[in-house]
Amino acid sequence: GNSFWDKEEGRIMAQQLRLGAFIFVAVALLAVCCAPGALAMRHITVNATWALKAWGFPGGGKDNVDGMKVIDVDLFDTNASQIATYKQQGHIVLCYFSGGSWESERPDADNPAWANLKIGKMSGWDELWLDIRDLTDLKTVMSPRMDLAASKGCDGVEPDNIDCFDNSDCYGTMKNPTVSNGGQVKQAQLTYNLWLASYAHSKDLLIAQKNCIDLIPQLYTSYDLALNEQCQYFQECDDYVTYFIGSGKAVFNVEYNPASCTASNQLGLRTKYCSAVSSDGNTCASSATWIDCFSKQSSLNGDGSGDGSASGDGAGGDGDGGGSGDGGGSGDGSGDGESDAWQYKPWSFFF
Repeated sequence: GNSFWDKEEGRIMAQQLRLGAFIFVAVALLAVCCAPGALAMRHITVNATWALKAWGFPGGGKDNVDGMKVIDVDLFDTNASQIATYKQQGHIVLCYFSGGSWESERPDADNPAWANLKIGKMSGWDELWLDIRDLTDLKTVMSPRMDLAASKGCDGVEPDNIDCFDNSDCYGTMKNPTVSNGGQVKQAQLTYNLWLASYAHSKDLLIAQKNCIDLIPQLYTSYDLALNEQCQYFQECDDYVTYFIGSGKAVFNVEYNPASCTASNQLGLRTKYCSAVSSDGNTCASSATWIDCFSKQSSLNGDGSGDGSASGDGAGGDGDGGGSGDGGGSGDGSGDGESDAWQYKPWSFFF
């Protein structure tokens, strides 16, 4: 006589269990999408225009930001007010700092943790390499830098000098134990570089992979764009094209010598090169300007997917940008909204 009620009670309990399971999954998805680090699923798309004000010239950087969606600035030399102004104008702001060296002029240079990290002098620069095997002290000095970037309102960071394993003046000066070849510390470099990306994302910051070409296959999924110096000159752009551009992520390329804009645009790079190079070849000459292999955007509401590509190559010239590779392409740079400039696909986390 109780069979009907038994069945009805069972049906209600089953509905309640299904509803509870649905609520549990929904809350879990919401927690992941909206928790700190969710913005790590964004990336800078391949057609983004950019300006470089952080470095590239003796003593720093300079560039025209007009019509450039992304601006790369120095973390310490750029105040929060200027960053806020850039963002109000529609720019995305990357903040540069050295992730692999000690610089005496930086305001955090007296942090006691640096003492355990400093090793050999960086060739050509007044900086000391850091021992990448000491992850504990690296976290101690680098976490505050990314905290500062977040507090200033930076959209992302560009940690430089994250390729110690590929530079003998770095790994060759390590002690206790000594290191004879970069391969011995390659895993330590990978571990550190992955931590940088993870911590940046935990602060809702994008992160650019600066150089470190040999680790691109292991790092590209964790980084949101790439920034390279001279891959055309050294004929080592292939992995950028395969991994970053192949994943829809921008590759910002700097060439100090006259570069081929034709080749650059065919590869999908966003290249700028010096109108004249310094005597040591490490920077642009003080009197030089950047020559862009892409056109500026007429509106910063898009990602530049409609912008023209400069057609000159400047190659074989006298360093003055011979040819028409001055950013004078056709098109108006109109995109379909800021989401194109830094794509945000939360569901890609799950599927």
